[in-house]
Amino acid sequence: MPTYCPRCGYRELEDSRLCWACMDGEADPRRAMEILAAAESGNSDALRMLSDIDDSRAVDVMMSAAVHSQSEIRRAALTSLSAIADPRAEPLAVDALRDTDERVRAAAIGCLAELGDSVAADALANQLAQPPDRVRAATALAWLRDKRAVEPLLAAIDHPTVGGNLYRSIGSALGWLVDPRTVPPLVHILNAMTDRWVASQRKPESPPRPDWGAQIVATDVVTALAMVGGAEAEAAVARAQERFDGGLRLYLPAAPEYGPFAYRAPPHPLRTVPRWSLELQPAELPVREPMTKFGGQPVWLDPPTWPLGADGGPMTFMAQFAVPGVDGLAYLFIDLSPLDMLDFGDPNWAGCLFMQPGPPPPHHAAQAVGPTYASEMHADRGRFVLRMTFRLTEYLPTLEAGWDYPDWEAIRTDSALERDDDRDWNKIGGTPRYLQGGPPPDQWRFLFQFTAEHVGREMGDGAECYGLIDPDRRGLFLVEGH
Repeated sequence: MPTYCPRCGYRELEDSRLCWACMDGEADPRRAMEILAAAESGNSDALRMLSDIDDSRAVDVMMSAAVHSQSEIRRAALTSLSAIADPRAEPLAVDALRDTDERVRAAAIGCLAELGDSVAADALANQLAQPPDRVRAATALAWLRDKRAVEPLLAAIDHPTVGGNLYRSIGSALGWLVDPRTVPPLVHILNAMTDRWVASQRKPESPPRPDWGAQIVATDVVTALAMVGGAEAEAAVARAQERFDGGLRLYLPAAPEYGPFAYRAPPHPLRTVPRWSLELQPAELPVREPMTKFGGQPVWLDPPTWPLGADGGPMTFMAQFAVPGVDGLAYLFIDLSPLDMLDFGDPNWAGCLFMQPGPPPPHHAAQAVGPTYASEMHADRGRFVLRMTFRLTEYLPTLEAGWDYPDWEAIRTDSALERDDDRDWNKIGGTPRYLQGGPPPDQWRFLFQFTAEHVGREMGDGAECYGLIDPDRRGLFLVEGH
């Protein structure tokens, strides 16, 4: 049975002692050995934790693991050694450049970039002669501001998002070098991406579908040009920002030319609010007020009634919602029981939505705290190897006033109203967009809708999640798939 961490509530663990979600990056030698032993036995959580150790006390353990027979353990150990950046690891990292596993060599390159001395730089320069590692090694050299990286990076500029590190691109690397030779090719790439973006805006679609791939590359190149500086770079950045409607922003605002979507929906008895788009922003402090939020622990209005999943364990708390015009809160929990235990004939198979005050869940425990869903990825961008770590975080929705369909039934009858926009699929109130038809409209009052992946929890192939309440304050959590 899956278990959950007693510290943070994360519930997808094989062993509650090995929670990579709340790993703090510290491991004394004893704990490092426990993590390594668990990784050797095939525990995936332990393997991820092995990559996240950031403690000089564990250097000896990591150095032993760096020559392990399993390539995944070698890679994880070298990744941790890059975080520790202890000079004792340098000979191991240099030797690992000859490893047969490309991922191990990539970890060794990252480790040498973090060490950053002349021995590391020379080893990286020598690796430029190896075609599979040339771009990765050049990117690491650029991080060290070593001009030997200029030529190999310029040779690879036609693929500016293929970088020497999973999170580092050729565009970024050319910016680190601050070399005037990089400006003309970067401007050429930026102009090409801008032309692609403008062309995508002119397609006969309503609304137009922007070329987000071009936007991603352009953002990266603009950053590099800003780092290099100079009149030519500044002029190119200014032109691109103007053609990208300012700031290279990701989402276009709703506008009248979007046709039937540019109208406020008329009042309807089954609408909760006139429709608000839903985006999640991390809260600075724990939320202990009865308000809409995702993650953390629920704020109970009545005695706690934590719902139980199909496996008999506590469900995972996902969110609570204030219901406009109705006193109380609606609580959403997700059932992470194994699939063979779930009853797919039950519309609530994926979780449980209920209100306080209101009828309690049919199966519950009188516990106030338990597994929780939300955490946030953080990266230290002051290092070459980005340390992607989790921090337990609660989220508040930013409710942006949105547009809705002029007629409740219009979406059912007119396919021309289809709109491929996150703001139409992630919202509180308004008109639900059902993939499979939804429940009877005369019984349930629509409360919210979100794409599971949009809020950081995948539940299947493009799963759409819906929350509804009825006049008796019962809740319905519905998941529909493509």
